[in-house]
Amino acid sequence: MKNIVLVAVCALWIQSAICQETEGYVQYDIEVQAIDTTLKSKQSAGMLRNSKMEVFFAQNFSRVNFQMGQLYNLSAVVDLNSNRTISLMSGVMGDFAMRTMVNDTTVVDSIKPVATVEILEGSKVILGYTCKKALLTVNGLESTYWYTNDIDIDISGQQITNVLIPGFPLEFFTVADGVLMHFRASNIEFELEDKEELFFTTIPEDYVILQDIDQ
Repeated sequence: MKNIVLVAVCALWIQSAICQETEGYVQYDIEVQAIDTTLKSKQSAGMLRNSKMEVFFAQNFSRVNFQMGQLYNLSAVVDLNSNRTISLMSGVMGDFAMRTMVNDTTVVDSIKPVATVEILEGSKVILGYTCKKALLTVNGLESTYWYTNDIDIDISGQQITNVLIPGFPLEFFTVADGVLMHFRASNIEFELEDKEELFFTTIPEDYVILQDIDQ
């Protein structure tokens, strides 16, 4: 179960992008399926149903929300102006927070997994955008991506796929602990309201602080 969540969390910190769209919102619906017959995988898939990922972005700000089914919610907010990032997790075990420097989140890059990408034939349209197909292989594990070059989105300080994917992903797959997670964009908007509420880096009251660069 921890590995499933780790895949989702680590996906947040893989790369930065050079983009044109500087404000907006992307929502991904996440379908889950047990790909082996173990009881653990079936239980994990059941608890992860109705998951979704939301990506909010504006100039020098970004926020990624994960709703991990019945397990918990996770948010990662980056403020490049203050060079701060805050991570919030809430679930049955309680509410937890971490505030660090933006540069500290590059720890994932230091792992340097062996990765290759192959551009495949085929195309399809997702939310009106033409997408191409790519096969990403990381440490021997394959994942299929459908990406578009019709839009470029600036997710300041964060990104949701590997740097080798040559476009913005609108559909992709990950596998962990016998569970397949299928991400597909279901809504895209290029305007935001209440940006101050979205991109805060103040730790809320009643959260257990695991790490705080400002203390």
